[in-house]
Amino acid sequence: MECTDVGQQAVTVPSGPPDHSVSGRNRRPVIWRVVGVVGELLAILGIVLIGYLAYQTWGKLEEIDDSQAQLDQQLSQSWQEESEPAPNSPGAQRARPAGSPMIRLSIPRLGRRWTVVEGTGLANLRAAPGHYRGSQLPGELGNFAVAAHRSPGLFWDLDIIRAGDEIIVEDRDTRYVYRADDPRIVSPAASEVLAPVPGQPGAEPVTARITLTTCNPKWDNYERLIIGGQLESATPKTMPSGGT
Repeated sequence: MECTDVGQQAVTVPSGPPDHSVSGRNRRPVIWRVVGVVGELLAILGIVLIGYLAYQTWGKLEEIDDSQAQLDQQLSQSWQEESEPAPNSPGAQRARPAGSPMIRLSIPRLGRRWTVVEGTGLANLRAAPGHYRGSQLPGELGNFAVAAHRSPGLFWDLDIIRAGDEIIVEDRDTRYVYRADDPRIVSPAASEVLAPVPGQPGAEPVTARITLTTCNPKWDNYERLIIGGQLESATPKTMPSGGT
């Protein structure tokens, strides 16, 4: 800058065009502020993701276990209230409302036991495996088909089942033991796995089978994981108190 007298006043005038450039010293704090904001956002997203995964793993598991305990109690109560053996007519048994508890399913390799409900609607499968309506009942010739979400507490570890593992089903009067086949992966459109003779729609069944279905892989649903099995034994259970 230069100072020039004009009359009796001193006026300061620029010696050249104004300098609008920002020095490296001034630019650097701006860059670091941006980096800091981005870092904070990523940290927040990470915390949200960890919270979501924790809920899916532990929070949802607790909800499922609580719901299963209630369903199991309802099933036990309904069995105790029946004074006659379960009807032999499959039609009579299939008349139960969607969402109502119907049988118990256990897989020793997984260390889990579930109460299975009737139907495979979204509400039915929220905290329980569901019986495909229209498929056979346990012990019947054909295919007793059950679906569940690939969630902790449900069919999360279904892929570790191996050929020969026990799949145990209990209704009010009978304990059924199926022997599992090896797991296999199919398309979501492969509805033939639910046929009375799995994979052979229209064929007449001569054996009693079970089919368990769930999404694959974990955290996604573009495939289906299938576990089949054949009935090995059906053993009558001791009649509950009050039975005949």
